[in-house]
Amino acid sequence: MQQFMNDSRFFKYILVIISLVIGVSLIMHSLLADQVVYASTPDDDTVDGEFQSSGYNNPVSLTKFTLEDRTRVGNIIEVVDETTSPVSVTTDVAVARAIESYEYIIPQQEYTAEFTLHDRDTYQDIESVELRIFYNVSGSGMTNGAVMASVEGTPDSGTGAVIKWQRNVHNNQFFVHNTQASVSWEVINSTVPALNVTSESMTFEVTFMVSKVARQSNDQEWHIGINVIDSLTATGITESNLFAEIGMSDTDPINATPASFNMAFYGEVELPDGITLDWGAIKPGSDFAENQATTGSITFLSNGNFDTEISSSTLWQATNTAIDVGDATLVTDPAVATSTTPQAFGLRFNDSDGTHALTGGSPNAETVNVEGVDLDNGLPATAESGVQRSYAVFLAISKDFQNATYNGEVIFLVSNNVEDLSLVDGGGQ
Repeated sequence: MQQFMNDSRFFKYILVIISLVIGVSLIMHSLLADQVVYASTPDDDTVDGEFQSSGYNNPVSLTKFTLEDRTRVGNIIEVVDETTSPVSVTTDVAVARAIESYEYIIPQQEYTAEFTLHDRDTYQDIESVELRIFYNVSGSGMTNGAVMASVEGTPDSGTGAVIKWQRNVHNNQFFVHNTQASVSWEVINSTVPALNVTSESMTFEVTFMVSKVARQSNDQEWHIGINVIDSLTATGITESNLFAEIGMSDTDPINATPASFNMAFYGEVELPDGITLDWGAIKPGSDFAENQATTGSITFLSNGNFDTEISSSTLWQATNTAIDVGDATLVTDPAVATSTTPQAFGLRFNDSDGTHALTGGSPNAETVNVEGVDLDNGLPATAESGVQRSYAVFLAISKDFQNATYNGEVIFLVSNNVEDLSLVDGGGQ
C-alpha cells in the first residue's frame, strides 16, 4: 500500500481527476451566468426610428367629360316619324343633344363642355383648368399629346384654342386665353365651384362658340383635351396634368375611345360700314366707261379653301318716278349702251389691282350676271383677319331708259359647295 501511494502515477491520476472536476465546474458556471444575463435584458434596449414624407402631390383624375349642343333646349320642335304611313309629324320640347365622336362641329355655333375632376388634395389644390381644342392635321406625324402640349394659347390661324379657368382671375370664370390677335372663339358662359369648396370632386361647365376660321376637316382632325395645373397646396410647386386622349363618357373618359371631330366649312364676307354703290345721275345710252363706283375694301374669310363670286339681282326697282315706270332688267349685252331695249342695264367689274378704267372695252373687266362670276378661285383658308379685295363696278344703260331712282343688289359670295351670301346695296339715277 505504501509502495502504491509512493508511486508517482497515482498522483498523476489524482491531478487529472481534480482538473476535470474544476473544468466542468467552470463551464457550468459560465453557462448559468449567460442564462441569467440574457433573461434580465429589458425591452427598451431597442431604438425607435421614424421618417417623414413630404412634397408628394396626388394626381388629378378626369372622371367625366361630355360635349353637348344646348342651343335649342326648351324650344318647341317638330318630330318627324317616317316609319308611319302617312308620315306623322308631332311636336316636342327640345333637350340637350350629346355630340358624338366623328360628328361635324359647326363654326360660330355654341357648344357646352361639362367635365368632372377628382383630386385627393381637394379643390383647394387646383390652380387652373384649361379646355384645349386642337387641330392635328393628318400626316403630321405628331401624337395628340404632343400637339395638345404645344397649344398654349389661342392663335388667329384657327388651329386651336385654350379656354381657361384660373383661380382669382377673370372673375373666376372661363375665358379665351392668350390670344395673339382678335379671334372669334368666344366664351358664352361658365359654371365653376365656389373658391371655398373643399371637396375632392369638382364639376366645371363652359359654353363656348367655335371660331369662324377653325380649320375645315373631313378627316376627324379636331380633338378636345384638358390640362389641369395643381399642387397649389401640397408642395407649393405647380404640376401639369395633361389629358389629350379623352372620350365622351359620364364615368371614365380616360379609358373611353378617344373622341375626334370633323369641322364644317364656313365662309363670310365682311363689307365696309355703310357701303353703297352709287353711280349718281346718268343719261340714257351711257356706257360702262362713263360710270364707275368702287366697293372699298371687302374682307373675305374662310376656314377652308374657297372661291369668291360676284352677281347681281335681275330686277332693280324703280322709285321716285313721275309716271308709271317698269323696273330695270340686268342684261349681259356688252353693247347695251347702244341698245334700244327698254329698261335694260348692264354691270361689269374690275379688281382694284386692275386698270380701274374702261377704255376701248377694257379686256380686264368682266360682265356681271345673275348666276355669278368668279372673282378668285382656290384661295387658301384665312386667318381671322381674312383677305381684303376692292372692286370697281361699271354701269351702262340702254337708250330707252325712264327717269327714276333704281335700287338693287350686287352680291359678293364665298363658296365651297356651301353658300354664304353678303349683299351690297347698289343704287343710281
